[in-house]
Amino acid sequence: MSITLLLNKRIFLLALCFMVGKSIYSAGIYTGKDFILECKDQRYIRNQDICNTAVTQAFASYMVSIELLAGEKLAKCYRSYYPFLEKKSVKDGVLFLTKQYNENPELTPHLLGFGFSVAMYSKYPIPSKCIKFKQSGVLI
Repeated sequence: MSITLLLNKRIFLLALCFMVGKSIYSAGIYTGKDFILECKDQRYIRNQDICNTAVTQAFASYMVSIELLAGEKLAKCYRSYYPFLEKKSVKDGVLFLTKQYNENPELTPHLLGFGFSVAMYSKYPIPSKCIKFKQSGVLI
């Protein structure tokens, strides 16, 4: 009798996990469309961890791409020109990206990192005083 009860509990828990799993589980964010679906408005509260991770990774990739493509000196100059960017909260980044996707819906089908980089370069372009540090062969 106790084995039947234990089996019933396991089946119940399995069924419960299956039913609520969809609302708890949050799919990966790969494109701007995924970001909008998972992170816009009230959905951000429910999916805060995955949204924050996506924006943090996009920002880190953006900063690394500047350094790799344009050089360490230009990246250092860029960071010193916009020091507040690294001091902003992740939630500010989520709000910024949401606003940019609303203003530029053509970016939503593209990968999140691409959309984030385009939005950042548009809003915070490379300062003219930093161009002198650009590596040769790099187009900015």
